[in-house]
Amino acid sequence: MKQNKSTFKYLTASVCISFFSAFFLLGCSNTKQKPNVYSGTAECTEYDVQTELGGSISEIFASEGGKINKGDVIAKLDDEVLKLNLKQAQAAYEISKQKYNETKSGTREEQIRQAKSNLSASKAKLDELLSGSRPEEIKQAEIALKQSQSLLEQAQKNYNYRKNNLEKYKTLQNEGIISHEQLDQAQNVFDVAEGQLISSQNSVKTSQEKLTLIKNGATTQTIEAAKASVENAKAQYDLLINGSSSYVLNSLKSALGQAEASKKIAKYNLSQTTIKSPITGTVLKTWVKKGETAAPGSIIATVSDLNDLWVKVYVQEKYYSKLSLNQEVKIICDALNEPVNGKITYISSNAEFTPKNTQTKEDKQKRVFEVKVKILDHLDIIKPGMDLEVILWNVQ
Repeated sequence: MKQNKSTFKYLTASVCISFFSAFFLLGCSNTKQKPNVYSGTAECTEYDVQTELGGSISEIFASEGGKINKGDVIAKLDDEVLKLNLKQAQAAYEISKQKYNETKSGTREEQIRQAKSNLSASKAKLDELLSGSRPEEIKQAEIALKQSQSLLEQAQKNYNYRKNNLEKYKTLQNEGIISHEQLDQAQNVFDVAEGQLISSQNSVKTSQEKLTLIKNGATTQTIEAAKASVENAKAQYDLLINGSSSYVLNSLKSALGQAEASKKIAKYNLSQTTIKSPITGTVLKTWVKKGETAAPGSIIATVSDLNDLWVKVYVQEKYYSKLSLNQEVKIICDALNEPVNGKITYISSNAEFTPKNTQTKEDKQKRVFEVKVKILDHLDIIKPGMDLEVILWNVQ
């Protein structure tokens, strides 16, 4: 009887050891990464919504965690000054348009008087140069130079900002994040900034030359230029007396075009005080508060695009040849009872060592390639941060 009990204990221990050994080996085999299954985390594309202009934040309409549609207003900048700028630009445009139309239809008596006045002013300037410069003129020229230098500094800052913004838009457009229209808009704004910079540079140069001439006294060249100005003013006066030529009309037409461009710029700047969401998504973060002053290029809010979900995985070097762009794959999510469709949208061309946040001890020296998989369906259930498994191909 004692022998039977001893035998029973021995058999029981053997069975337990065998069971746990099998369980351990099975568990180890299941934890080993399959060559076609890769783990990752659901992520979404995020957009930093920036302000083109600087100014005081007058209103915030978006709230963190809230849903937002494309075109919804996130915030507004104070626009009182820009409204005045637009009114001035519109008034200047109307004056230029009226002047062009009047000249085109015939010269009026007021225009003749104005041309006569310009001729008189040109003659007075020539007489002044011949008689020498006064201290008041030097002071005025110095003030004009400082003003033109200040405008140049502002134009340079705006040019640098628009240039950097254009480069960023080019990168975003190459990655398919923004449209060609958005890139074209950024290019147009940069072109305007470049034109303003060139104009400011010329203005500083002219002011500097004028100050130098006044300080040094009138030179032969200056006097000759003043004489030419008198002759031009007289020619304009004679043209109006004898009727407007095509040259005059073309000049007025060019001035009208410049006035129209200034009006469009003022209108565009005013429109930029209303900051809208470029996508439909969720507001992750608002970076400013009502009453704060935002600099040009400041981030106003960060919006996530929940319709653009993807998962990033790392594939061993030896399986690189199995990958191809737009390759259809299956994704496993614990929250669903069926596989999710996906496709490969990015394959890195450079190998790297397994990232520290995804590697195991034995993976430390393995070289892998980053692969980005776009999630095509069940976007209403899959959320950023969910653990997913990607089946990149079927095992033969």
